[in-house]
Amino acid sequence: MNRDPSKRSRGRATLGDALSPAVIEQLHQLRDRLVRQAHEAVASQIAESRPPWRRQRKPGLVANLAETRASQMPAATPDPQKSPFEYWDFPSEAVVREPPPVSIFEDDRSSFDKLLRAGTTFSSDADEELFVIIGLDFGTSSTKMIVRLPYEAGEPTIAIPAPIPCRSGQDPYLWQTVLWLKGDTFYPWPEPGAKILNSLKQGLIQGRSETKISGLAAGISASRAQAGVAYLSFIVRYVKGWLVHNRSQLFRGRKPVWFVNLGLPTASYDDQKLAEPYRRIGAAALQLSKIDHPITIEATQLFLEDPHVAKAGASERDAEALGVCVLPETAAVMTGFAKSTRGAPGLYLLVDVGAMTLDACMFRLRSNSTSGDRYAFLAAQVRPLGVESFHWFLAEGKTKEEFVQQCDRALRETVWHTKLRRDSHADNWKKGNDVPVFLAGGGAENGLHREIVISLDPWLKQHAHNDGIRLLELPVPDAIELPSPLRDFGRMAVAWGLSYPPTEIGLITPIRDIDDVPPLVLSDSGDRFVSKDQV
Repeated sequence: MNRDPSKRSRGRATLGDALSPAVIEQLHQLRDRLVRQAHEAVASQIAESRPPWRRQRKPGLVANLAETRASQMPAATPDPQKSPFEYWDFPSEAVVREPPPVSIFEDDRSSFDKLLRAGTTFSSDADEELFVIIGLDFGTSSTKMIVRLPYEAGEPTIAIPAPIPCRSGQDPYLWQTVLWLKGDTFYPWPEPGAKILNSLKQGLIQGRSETKISGLAAGISASRAQAGVAYLSFIVRYVKGWLVHNRSQLFRGRKPVWFVNLGLPTASYDDQKLAEPYRRIGAAALQLSKIDHPITIEATQLFLEDPHVAKAGASERDAEALGVCVLPETAAVMTGFAKSTRGAPGLYLLVDVGAMTLDACMFRLRSNSTSGDRYAFLAAQVRPLGVESFHWFLAEGKTKEEFVQQCDRALRETVWHTKLRRDSHADNWKKGNDVPVFLAGGGAENGLHREIVISLDPWLKQHAHNDGIRLLELPVPDAIELPSPLRDFGRMAVAWGLSYPPTEIGLITPIRDIDDVPPLVLSDSGDRFVSKDQV
C-alpha cells in the first residue's frame, strides 16, 4: 500500500479510496508493529540457549545420519515386480463428516480467548529456564496435545484438554481440525458470517500447501499453508495459556523455553517436498503464537516469508533452532512400546487407521542401553483410506469390495516390498515365526479395517510360509496427568511419543537412506500383491 494517501490508483475504486488519511496511517502503523513483533519473536527464539539434548550431543535427531550418508547413497532401486495399480484419491469436497460447531456461548468464548491471550502475554525476566515440549499430533479429523517437562523432578507430563466448543465427539482431548476465516482474519471458533475451513491437513500431505482455498469472499485469497499456520498457532497459544493458567506453579521464577514436536506420516516424512513445507509451517506457527496480534492472512504470510523460517523448512537443524522438530508418526507411536519392558528389537508393522488416512509402515527397532532406540524405516504407504474415506469412496459409486482391495493393496505392498527388497533375511519370514503388528489410531477398532489387517495372517502363511501375523497392543503409560478422564489412549499415542525430547524418541533412519537387500532366493512371486486368491 502506498504511504501517500493522495496517490490513489486511477480507474476502479479500492477500499483505500474510502478510508481517510488518518485511518490509512493507522493501518500502516499496525502493520509496522506486526513486522517489528515478528522480527522480535524470531530473534528471541534464536537467542535462546541450546536445549539440553543438543548440549549433551547425544545421537537421536532425525537428520544426523541422513546428512552424513545422503551423498554416499545410490538412488532407490525401482521394484520390477510392481504392477500398475491406480490408487483412489480424495475428491476435492471430501471432509470429515462430523459437523463443526455452529455457535459458541459467550462465556465459552470469553474463557477460550482468555487462555489464548495468556499464551501470548506471559513473560518472565527470570534467568532459570524451564524447557517445555509440546507433542502435537495434527490429525485430519482432530488434533491432540501432550506437554512434557523432561528436565523437571518427576518429568511432569500433561494431556491438554481441548476447548469445549471445539471438541470432536465430545472427547475432552480431541480438538476438531477446523478453522474459520472472516474477512482476512482467522478464528478458532465459529464466528457469524465466517467461512469454515476443513481439510487443513489433507492438502499439506498431498503436496498442495501453496494451493489457494476455494470459495472465499471476493477479494480474499488464502493458501492451505496460511490456514495451517493459523490453526497450529491457535493450538500452541492455547496450550501455553492453559498451562500458565492451570499449572502456574511451574512457571514461578522460571523462563519457559517452548519446543514443538510435530508428527508427519512416515511416507510423507520421507518425501522432502512434503516434509519441508511442514517444517516451515510448524516454525511459522510457533513464532506467530508468541505475539499478541490477531492471526490474519497477512500475519501468517509474514512469518512464512521470514528468512529464518524459510531456512527451517530446508534444514532440520535450522528448524530445531526455531523450536520445531518434525518427526515420523510411526516413531512417535512406537516410543512408548520401545521404552516398555516389551520393546524387544525386531521387525514390526504399524498400521495407523485415521479418519481420512490409512498409514502402513514396516520398520526395524533396535535398542541399545547407551545409544538409545533406533528406527530403520523400510517401507511405508499413506493412502486416503481411513474410516471416513470409506463414505466418500462409496459416494462415488464404488463398492465395499473395491475399498477392501485398495486397503489390501496398500498393506500388502508395504509388507511384500519389505520381504522382497528391504529385509529379506529377517527371521519373521520363516516358518515358526510371525510378523508383529500394531493396529493404532482412532479407527483401530473399526470392524472393516480390523478385518483387513487380520486378513494379512492367512495371506502371509500362504505366500511367505511363515506363521502369519501377531497383533500387539500399545502399552498405556502410567505417568500422565489427565485433567479429564481418558477414553482411548490409542488416539493419544502419537502425541505421547512426540512429547519426548527428540533424542529420546530415537535415532531415525529414513527409507531413502537404506539400501535394498537382495533376497536369498529370487523366486517367481507372480502377482502376489492382489491376486484373486488374496482379496
